[in-house]
Amino acid sequence: GDLEAVREIQTMTLSPVEALAARRTRDGVPDTVTRSIALAMLASVNVLGNTGSVIDETGRRLFKERDGRDSATYHELRGEPTVRIVKDDANYFNLMGPHRSHRHYFHFLIDYLPRLHYFLERFERGREPIVALVNEDLSPLQEAMFGSLAARHSNLRFERIPHTERWAVPRLYQIDDYQYAPEISGHVQRTFMSPAVLQFLRQSVFSAYGFNPGDQAA
Repeated sequence: GDLEAVREIQTMTLSPVEALAARRTRDGVPDTVTRSIALAMLASVNVLGNTGSVIDETGRRLFKERDGRDSATYHELRGEPTVRIVKDDANYFNLMGPHRSHRHYFHFLIDYLPRLHYFLERFERGREPIVALVNEDLSPLQEAMFGSLAARHSNLRFERIPHTERWAVPRLYQIDDYQYAPEISGHVQRTFMSPAVLQFLRQSVFSAYGFNPGDQAA
């Protein structure tokens, strides 16, 4: 498919306490973090409801992220039968998480949800009507946050893929957010976030639960 990418560089600043803690970690904290945020536009692919993986059935290919494993595991492919469902024409966005961790609080907020922010805020395609594909068995937190996000973004709606189905979609958008630093081997963990992503997460959580920090000050 087609690929569109943007890049951003963030200078890391640490308080004295944070700097002391960073020295105890294996790699420390880099001076800068570079993010390559790629939007993949895939045609005629299938999304698996039991893992969230994207496959090309015709070419027998499994799509993986740049910091993904070299070989597939049960996180990507499971020995379970699924029913192929052909979906109507629309702009679909993959917000699925692996079957074992999509409800995990940390992975949801750190690994998955920021990709929706990048899609909506950094790419023109994110302004079009979007159907975000999510897992069938959402947690209460995810239910609340997806509801508030749909209310805030009129072009966005969410659809759940049943565990026993795989959806054949005509057009799928997927974010691959890879970040790195010259002094660290391999990719940099996504816990290093930009201020814009942190604000997006903060607003999403507060909106989901109707919390206004200003009310506390009053």
